[in-house]
Formats: sequence, structure tokens, C-alpha cells
Amino acid sequence: MKYIPRPYQNKTTEMILNTKRCLIVLEMGLGKTVATLTAIEDLMCNKFSIRKTLIIAPKRVAQITWPEEIKKWDHLKFLSVADLTVSALARQGRLQDLCMHNIFIINIDNIVWLINWIRDHRLNRWPFDMVVIDESSTIKNPTSERFKALKRIVNATERMVLLSGTPTPNGLQDIWSQIYLIDGGKRLGKNITAFRQRYMIQNPYIHSWKMKDGVENEIYDSISDVSYVLRAKGNLDIPDIIYNEISIELTKEGRKFYDEMESNYLTTIDEDTITAGSAGVLSGKLMQLANGFAYDGDKTLRIGGYCKADKLLEMLGSDEMNDKSVLVFYWFKEDLKIIQDTLHGLDVRVLQDEKDVFDWNQGRIHVLLAHPASTGHGLNLQFGGHIIIWYGLTWSLELYEQANARLHRSGQVYPTVVHHLIATDTIDEEIMKRLREKKVSQEDVKDAIIARRKKYEQTESN
Repeated sequence: MKYIPRPYQNKTTEMILNTKRCLIVLEMGLGKTVATLTAIEDLMCNKFSIRKTLIIAPKRVAQITWPEEIKKWDHLKFLSVADLTVSALARQGRLQDLCMHNIFIINIDNIVWLINWIRDHRLNRWPFDMVVIDESSTIKNPTSERFKALKRIVNATERMVLLSGTPTPNGLQDIWSQIYLIDGGKRLGKNITAFRQRYMIQNPYIHSWKMKDGVENEIYDSISDVSYVLRAKGNLDIPDIIYNEISIELTKEGRKFYDEMESNYLTTIDEDTITAGSAGVLSGKLMQLANGFAYDGDKTLRIGGYCKADKLLEMLGSDEMNDKSVLVFYWFKEDLKIIQDTLHGLDVRVLQDEKDVFDWNQGRIHVLLAHPASTGHGLNLQFGGHIIIWYGLTWSLELYEQANARLHRSGQVYPTVVHHLIATDTIDEEIMKRLREKKVSQEDVKDAIIARRKKYEQTESN
């Protein structure tokens, strides 16, 4: 297929060509993969300035998206790919014969292994002239082993390109480690401590950090010369995305159980001392109850009927959906079991591998069940359908937006409709509110639990 780039894709390619180390922020669906590959092809085949490129990405993106893009476009036919997402033994074999390929693709979970393997086998030099990290928010944690490993090859890599749609899912504090891999700490500080001292303040009671007021523009100005940011709105000609919230009333038994369990949980917390961590654990328990079950030690209790699953079955049989492909996101393993039990007999498949992606895009699957973490980055599912149902919600704004963008992206020809099943008067309402407001940090989880506690206290006083 002949590649005809959009103007912003040309700018993306030019940024990579002209800036050896940079951060490219393109929202989902804007085509950053092919724009990056176009720059790699030019550097490799025309300018002869690089020989080998390492691409690091989430596993499914590494296995499916990047190889598919290389095969898809005519101008990339000279790129030869070595898949390093395979077993350790197979990876070693492909690395021992580096001259056979010019593109090496590995999943982020294996990057520590790769860097250690190259060090232990005493190769004369780091063999990759260029490193591309797709979905760079996967290395946002400066204490992670993957970030520490990548730090070791910063000076050995001539070109470093970071790609992301959402580089700061938890706030601007996520940007430090990503920019460090670009400039070695010149712009935002040599270490995370220096960054925090300059841009953040600490709560001395719960040891959490937050950004100082008014520092955002200072940070943006500091990194503007090595970053290119583009938003989808106004640059991507695809139909709208439509959000719909569907209230689900719990059964009488389910309501009684939820209220009792929530009151038991909420009375154990102190608004002044609750931490983001403990709030997250408590929120998870309430999310399970809203979905119709609870974990009790080694057992799982299904309670009060499967209200969400029954509604899901009803929706799938409606005129709107009975002949269409529908993507359903679940959160807990028990959600998946309940859905499968309820939809028994329908054409239902769980997203697992490349064949499922292919069959979905060919229109061969009526209901595709997926965990948002398994579709969160890079998968092209827009050719198979335009309807999403969120059975169980998530506190992760990054996963939420990335999951929705599997259908709402370039190539989609219908408006994407996103339905949310919301259990009335439960934690679901708090989560949905914050997803709408794009406020889902750890502090927002804590605020939601405190809001539930205040509502419970008000109900008790009445």
C-alpha cells in the first residue's frame, strides 16, 4: 500500500529525523507508528546514518502492530524484522546473528533481559544505533528495573525516540524518567530527588508527593525543544465518539449485601489517616460488590443476581447490537466467568492472540471479551466494530482512554459508541464521575472513598 502521510505525520517524521533524541506525543489513532518507521527507513536506507534499530513496546503491540505496519506500507519493504518477543533461547539465536536484520522488536518486559544479555556476552559495543520506546509511560517509574536497565544504555545509543499518547497518566511527575532517557537529566534534573525538590512538595504525614502550583509551564518550556505534541481533535477525520451511561439497579439481595459490606468497610477508615494505597484496596472490594460478587478467603461468593450480566445479555439481543460486533471490557477474573456463564451459547470469544485480532477485524466475532490491560496500547481493532461496553470500570484513565481508542482511531467509519454499566449508588458512580472529569490519580481514589464515607454518615444520621 502506498503511504500518503497527513501533514502532522510529516512533522512527526521530520522531528525524528532532525532531533536525535525526542519525545513524540500523539494521541491514539494519529498514526505515530508509520510516521516513526518512515523516519527509520530514511535514516537507514537513504541517509545511511543508522544500521540497526531496537523497538521496545508492550507485548501485543510488539508482536502485532509494528510488524503489521512494516508489512502494510510499500516504502518499508526493505526493513527486515527480528522478533525478540519469543523464548529466551530463540532470542539468543537471533541476537547471535545480528547481521541478518536491521529492525529488532522486543516487548518491554524483556528489556532487562536483553540489556543484561548483551553485557554478559561482552559484545564490542551496544549494537543498536537507534532505540524507539513505544508507549513510553511504561517506564515512568524511576525505581523500576526496566528504567534502571535503560539508563545504562543512554550514552551508548545515538538516537532515542519515545512515543506515547498519554506520557503522564498520573500527572507531570511521570515525565522525569522519560525525559532522562532523552537528555541524561539536563533539563529536569539528574535524578528524581532533584526533580522533586525543584517541582514538587511532599505531604510529611503520608509521604506522598504532588506538583507545586504553577510549575507546569516551566516544565513544558524546559522540554519543548525535544518534544512534539499533537492532539487528535482537529487533526483526525474520523466520526465522533459517543459516551453512554446505563444505570443498573441491584437486586434486593444484592443491595442489602452491598450496603452492609460497604458500611463495614467504611467504618474502618479514618478520613485523616487513610492512604491512597488503603483507599485503592477498599475501592477494589467495592468494585467487586458492584459487579455482583465478593472474594471471601479462598472462595468467591456470587451475590444478589448478575444484574450487569443480565443487562449485557439484554443489550446484545437488542436491534442495535444483535447483528453487530461488540467489544466488552471486564476488570476482574470473576467478571469474565460471570459473563461467560450468562452468555453461554452466544458467539463469544476472549481476546488472546493475533488470530483473535484478525478474526475480529474480519467481522467473524460477535462478542469479543477483553481486559483493558491486554488492549491498552497499539492494537488496531477499528475495522471489526464500533460498539464498546464497559462491564467493569477501571481507575486507570490511561487504560480507559487507550482501550476506547482501539475502535475510535484512524480507519473507523462509524461513530464509536461507548456504553458503561453503572451500578446505582455504588463506587461505580464515583469512578465514572472521575473518568468524565479525567481525575483518576491515587489521590482521587482516596477522595472517592472519603466521599462514599460522608454519604454513608449522612444516610446514617437521617
